[in-house]
Amino acid sequence: MLPFSTRHRKLGLNSDSSSSASEVMTSLRRSTFHLRQIPVKAKCCVILFIVICVYLFGAIYLTWKDNRLTKEEFLEVYTCPACYGHKFCFDLFDDQFDFTGKSKYQLLDIVNVKNVHYAFHKLRGHQVVIKKLAHNDEIQKVDDGICTDSVVDPGCAVAKRFVVSKTAQDITRNGLLPSHLKDTTFMFMCVTHKLIDKVFEKYVEKQHWSGEVSMDDKLQVLFTAKVNPEPLILQVSITVT
Repeated sequence: MLPFSTRHRKLGLNSDSSSSASEVMTSLRRSTFHLRQIPVKAKCCVILFIVICVYLFGAIYLTWKDNRLTKEEFLEVYTCPACYGHKFCFDLFDDQFDFTGKSKYQLLDIVNVKNVHYAFHKLRGHQVVIKKLAHNDEIQKVDDGICTDSVVDPGCAVAKRFVVSKTAQDITRNGLLPSHLKDTTFMFMCVTHKLIDKVFEKYVEKQHWSGEVSMDDKLQVLFTAKVNPEPLILQVSITVT
């Protein structure tokens, strides 16, 4: 026979448990009742908000996981020959580089108008900076100029229109002349045939063993000069007078 005080404590414990269970059930009934009272529009908004959050989380996760530097869309190879060249693309396609830090997240490209990205060179084991050489609006201005030169409205497919533009037709007939490059950038303020020859002598995009410069090479040099001459200056590496 248990002492009275012990039995009393056990009976009290059972009573407390029953009361707690009743309170939980009552709270659940009240919550269910309150949920039923929420308007349908509010419920739809909550569901939509949850779906958006799940979508954004998935997009951020997939973007972080996927290496954009191996994608043709990100590299915009479809714009060539209205581009900076193509030789280095093979290193990117081979998955030799990985974005680091904030550059991993494609959603942040919206505010990255300067197009400056940070990456890691996996083969050489050091950090690098990958830059598009100009702001989006500056590149768009050059692209629109190509469209106008090919007698179509701005926003055209520059890859198709550049090769049939008035300038391209003139280059096909006469070659890349000082008149084409003059005043495109500070590098060609006093452009000469000798400077143009030096550029093509050092131009790493040349694929012909004979040393012949293709039409695409000429257009790429012209486009690069219009946007940012830094790659050409680095390749030439000397001042020609």
